[in-house]
Amino acid sequence: MREFDLAFCMNAACVLHVRPGDQHVKGNGNWAVTADGIIAGRQRVGSVMLCDCCAARAADGELVVPRDCAA
Repeated sequence: MREFDLAFCMNAACVLHVRPGDQHVKGNGNWAVTADGIIAGRQRVGSVMLCDCCAARAADGELVVPRDCAA
């Protein structure tokens, strides 16, 4: 599976757990703008992609990084 087919953030509880083609999603890439105007990036944490907020939570131990489903 190519990276742009994956969810923007692999945290299923995150508002940015969306994929290109989902309702209300326009385009694809490494930046997202939420409905309230917040701009977020994403980054690889281990073997998964997380939005910046979820990546920071994972670094602080507040979020367990989901397993890589593509493996």
